[in-house]
Amino acid sequence: MSLRQIITDAAIIALSLIPNSFALYNPGAAKSPASSHPARLIVKFQDGAMPKAVTRKGTAISTGLVNLDRLNRQFQVINLAPLPAAGKSDPGSPLDNVAILTPAGGADLTEMAAAYKALPEVAYAEPEYEVELYGEPNDTLYAQQWALHNSGQPHYAVFRIDGPKNDELISVSGISGADIHADTIYQAPPDNTATAVVAILDTGVDMAHPDLAAHIWTNPGEIPGNGIDDDHNGYIDDIHGWDFGGDGTIGTIGDDDPTDDFGHGTHLAGIAAAVTDNTIGIAGINPHALIMPLKFDPLPLTTYVASGIVYAADNGADVINMSFGMAFQSQLVEDALIYAHNKGVILCAASGNDFTEKLNFPASVPEVMAVGASNDSDHVTSFSTYGSNIAFIAPGDGVLSLRAAGTDMYGTDYPQEPGVHIIDTNYYLASGTSMACPHAVGIASYLRSVSPGLTPDRVRDIMQQTADDITDPYGVGWNLPGWDKYSGYGRLNLFRALQAAPRVRARIVSPLPNAVVSGSVTISGTADGDDFTGYALDYGSGDIPSSWIPITSSAIPVTDGPLGTWETSGLNGLYTLRLQAGNDNYSYYKIYVVNQTAADITGPGTNDTLTNSATIYGNAYCPDFSLFLLEYGAGVNPAQWDTLAISYLPAFDSPLGAWISDKAAAGDYTIRLTVNSLLGPVRSDSIFIHNESIFAGDRGWKVPLGGTPTIVPNYADIDHDGQNEIIVGTSNGIKIFHTDGTEQTDSIPSFPPNNYAIPIAVGNLDGDGIDDYVALGYDPPIVYGYPSGAPSFKNYLGILPGVGSSLYSEHELPKLFLKDIDGDGLDEINILIYNGSLSKAFIMESDGTMSTVLDHFSVYLPADLNGDGKDELYVATENFGLLKQYDYATGTAVDSVIIQLNDSPFNPSDFSAYDINNDGRLELIVYGYYNDYGYRLYAFDAGFHLLPGWPHDMHIDNFVVPTTPIFGDINGDGQPEYFSTYFDLSASYIMAWNIDGTPFVTGSPGGYFAMVPGLSVLNMLTLADMNGDGTPDLLACAINDIFFTYQVQRLYCWDSRARIVDGFPLISETGVSTYLRYTPIVGDINKDGKTDLIMTSSDSSLIFVNYPAVDYDPCHAPVPIWRYDRSFSGIGKYSDSCRPVDVPENPESLPGTFALQQNYPNPFNAATEIEFNLPVRSDVSIVVYDILGRKVKLLTDGNRPAGKYRVRWDGTNQSGQPVASGVYFYRIKAGEFVQAKKMVMLK
Repeated sequence: MSLRQIITDAAIIALSLIPNSFALYNPGAAKSPASSHPARLIVKFQDGAMPKAVTRKGTAISTGLVNLDRLNRQFQVINLAPLPAAGKSDPGSPLDNVAILTPAGGADLTEMAAAYKALPEVAYAEPEYEVELYGEPNDTLYAQQWALHNSGQPHYAVFRIDGPKNDELISVSGISGADIHADTIYQAPPDNTATAVVAILDTGVDMAHPDLAAHIWTNPGEIPGNGIDDDHNGYIDDIHGWDFGGDGTIGTIGDDDPTDDFGHGTHLAGIAAAVTDNTIGIAGINPHALIMPLKFDPLPLTTYVASGIVYAADNGADVINMSFGMAFQSQLVEDALIYAHNKGVILCAASGNDFTEKLNFPASVPEVMAVGASNDSDHVTSFSTYGSNIAFIAPGDGVLSLRAAGTDMYGTDYPQEPGVHIIDTNYYLASGTSMACPHAVGIASYLRSVSPGLTPDRVRDIMQQTADDITDPYGVGWNLPGWDKYSGYGRLNLFRALQAAPRVRARIVSPLPNAVVSGSVTISGTADGDDFTGYALDYGSGDIPSSWIPITSSAIPVTDGPLGTWETSGLNGLYTLRLQAGNDNYSYYKIYVVNQTAADITGPGTNDTLTNSATIYGNAYCPDFSLFLLEYGAGVNPAQWDTLAISYLPAFDSPLGAWISDKAAAGDYTIRLTVNSLLGPVRSDSIFIHNESIFAGDRGWKVPLGGTPTIVPNYADIDHDGQNEIIVGTSNGIKIFHTDGTEQTDSIPSFPPNNYAIPIAVGNLDGDGIDDYVALGYDPPIVYGYPSGAPSFKNYLGILPGVGSSLYSEHELPKLFLKDIDGDGLDEINILIYNGSLSKAFIMESDGTMSTVLDHFSVYLPADLNGDGKDELYVATENFGLLKQYDYATGTAVDSVIIQLNDSPFNPSDFSAYDINNDGRLELIVYGYYNDYGYRLYAFDAGFHLLPGWPHDMHIDNFVVPTTPIFGDINGDGQPEYFSTYFDLSASYIMAWNIDGTPFVTGSPGGYFAMVPGLSVLNMLTLADMNGDGTPDLLACAINDIFFTYQVQRLYCWDSRARIVDGFPLISETGVSTYLRYTPIVGDINKDGKTDLIMTSSDSSLIFVNYPAVDYDPCHAPVPIWRYDRSFSGIGKYSDSCRPVDVPENPESLPGTFALQQNYPNPFNAATEIEFNLPVRSDVSIVVYDILGRKVKLLTDGNRPAGKYRVRWDGTNQSGQPVASGVYFYRIKAGEFVQAKKMVMLK
């Protein structure tokens, strides 16, 4: 499954049914447990004191030793004999000098042992107990669990027959020893075990199942049914885990009932931890495990998966079972997995049931142990996915486990075989790597039971090192000793794993996770074991501390007692406790420390005007904290309060809630914060704000369009009056607006009715220097041309441009663009209609006459690579990696190249052109993906000559669809960088690279630059200066995520250091969902010299925003619109006039020192310029202050290479308003260099 299509399934539950050989079923009987009672006395004699002979008279015996014979008569000993092996033992053996004394009966062996032990001839004496035989568990279906003990006995299986309702339950036999060797552990279980918590992140768990109910985890910090988040973990009444999917409604916060109504999660839970030795059903692998049910069904969103992982990590889970897979990567889920791993949680995931060499996510994540499936013949199953990340295999074919009440997985879902898999009503037979995974989880949790706190990496090492090597994974005669990509390190072995576990225990039990503490805190738990050498107790700030501060350490073991006392006076915030015992055992606990009371709203400030959206920051905490409440009401003394946010977690200088201006009418409001302890309100704070929509003031407006708009509006001088108008295509026609938001209805053409969903292109059709534009209607498919100096025209296209789901993808969107191909000074009309292998490219002359049709090419771009003033036509086919160059004049192919990697074909997605090496000529940028290797970026000169150092690996796999990379110089070094964005099921990400393919952010993995806050789909990127610092910023619109969980359309802007620019995000609409990829345009649209922004929105509106403090400079806006320009040509234009002339090419002429020059002119009236020197690349900012030290305006803020620079101040503040005459100061900070100078403005 791929995000190339509309995603309907968010997770793949790893279930599979595989037929096996068959035989008749003959169930066996369970054995009864043995009883034990003391009957004889063991006596160890001192050296030389062992009786040499024993004589008997009647029932009495005599040894010749007076004291011994006296006791023998007293306790009626009728037999005294050496151990059978004693006569053969070497001197010094522990069995030497040992005798067994048998009393006639009724003797108190404890008293008898004390009496004999008092004899000087005796070293020790003790009763001989009959040991309890830990044989096979008495669970009635244990004989069917071949995965735990396989002697070749018959066991249940299902014979699969194609089609529904015809499978058969049969009995088969495997190979002896093809199991995890659990029977050995059942017969001799380890001592000193502790409870381990297993999180089953799945479809829920049947918590009332008779073979599982006793092993369900109970949250120790939550009080049932009181409607309060007692343990401050963010979940109310989560007594037995959490249901993140709730009732299936998108955006639900879930509920406290993770009951399984499908059956998958219950089956997994039973494998790992069904109750053992309870005379019913089956045996679980770890009898000391408790199941934490975490449900994401019925809509398994990655947000629910990530939340479940974090919940498990924060609430004491030792292991997480993930028997599901995704055909895509989620950064959100991966971050959650890394978070859990760093907190000591063991992570296991099913490899997948595709029988392919690419593990599904999350099994592909390095921190996760990927588990494949084996069968009862000790071979890898024919469905088990394999690959480089596979850790080991475990039984997964025909596994018997628990059935959730009322469920039948194979009966209600594929293969629709009702009843066949149900065994004895409460049990179920299933196959898949899903079932293999909880075998690994059971073993991992058992390791945590015998060695609490054992690190995930050490657990992995033990499980891999003790697995039984499978040298012939498929039984076909291979010999693959050691690790292989099919079976990993082999089939898991519980007995050997537990033998290898270190006998050290480290566990904190008090205070509870997420507790709120203050003052002197006693930390209790266990730090002991046979291999114990000492422990250390530390604390650190935050969830994952970067450093640790010692509390105490000791070489004395502690068992369920105080480990140390933590003096928290003076501390406030979130902290993590860490207990370490030895090198491999750690216990982590997250807690809140509160020693003071605070209720402070720190931002925004009182009397601030909020024009769009604002995050409310502050502090909210107190001893015995219960909750904080953030409310708002109209006026200074509101008569009614509405809730903005309520939280059961204390806040320490962090977000309290969000304010969205359009959610409240314009006017004055009070925002109030109240902090409650367990006894009620203890402190409050409030601010007074003025609310005004940015679209209701002088800076902006928003107007309805009356139809679904195109994803990109445009602007042009429509009526030839020298001023721009805004032109927007909609599903109900074309609309024209003045830049003040009023609709223009006169002096414009009469546009024919049609669906104008495709962006309208602006260019040059007649050569008169006045804007011309072209529109493409959908139904009927007609091209409409509007030259300024010639009559309008139309031409029937003859093919319907797909504007349904294609609007969701940039690459599948029909493209209309204008480009002068033949060098005659007039634009040709270019149209690409995507339809896979049936795609078509049309070229029309500037008067609408059809010129050329190119069939079967899904990617098309005209560009002049050879510098002859005429464009070549470049095309590509989908799936084959074949690129061709066509001559426009003759319509013939003149060159071609095939792109591939290790015989894997390349899938071209899009073309663009840019002069990436500053040689004055364009390069063709080819962007696409390999099924096996993910996305790559190629750069070709004329003649398909690949540039040195290319292609570049984008480090994005082909499960997602990134936007076409855009190029622009964002840091002023004279070299372009390039940028792309992609989204998965949970979040959106911006990627940035230097022109050599290295990450723009040094050390950033794979080019990661920024992540959109909150759930979203981030649309195509643009590049323009939005804060007036003279460097381009990244601008893009984020719509709702694809499941409509967060329905807020907002516009984000990031500067070159990945910081969100002041004034962003700009909220354009809430509560409306869309898949359309709305993208902004930036320019001096109203011709006032300042920057303007226009964009369509999901509520079928058009928005306009002016930025009066930001001068519009085309050199600082390299990509102001989708596909680079208003004609949508796909050609990046980097004018020579924009290249940084103040950076000397000769290194010897670079400045030798930092310097800030006096502004000129000074004094000044309208504007002044400030020069500064940088001897090395530096982060540099220049700020203007007034005489009272108040910040007036930021003139520049970014990273610049060495050179001489000049910035301009126009006498306005940050809001673009003129400032008064007077004395001002300007201050530079460049690295460690800081200097300020004075200037005077006179009006």
